[in-house]
Amino acid sequence: MEMAKVETRAFDGVRVVVHTSRAYDDVLVRLRRLTGATFFGEVVALAEEPITEAEFTQEIDRLVGKSGFMLFAEIDHGSWLPKFGINQRTVRWIIGNPLYAITMIRHDITAGCLHR
Repeated sequence: MEMAKVETRAFDGVRVVVHTSRAYDDVLVRLRRLTGATFFGEVVALAEEPITEAEFTQEIDRLVGKSGFMLFAEIDHGSWLPKFGINQRTVRWIIGNPLYAITMIRHDITAGCLHR
């Protein structure tokens, strides 16, 4: 059996933090409005349809929100943190747009985060 090779690659990144006096729920509502109501599973289902690249692009353009992005995944860490004594509402969102992503992935497949 072949052993896996582990490689560590450094990268430069920036974390953007926005401080606001708005209520947590208000912020989530506003972000949802901007990202639309599509989840990544719909993108996968669309990709499995017998449609052309142009048709796929047109459908993605229709699915993204006003921001040009869609919500790929939502992880509600605040739902389990109280088990460890942390009573903080916190959520992690993964947002993106496959049409933006492909411009990077064409140059570097690792831009898609996980590859074979």
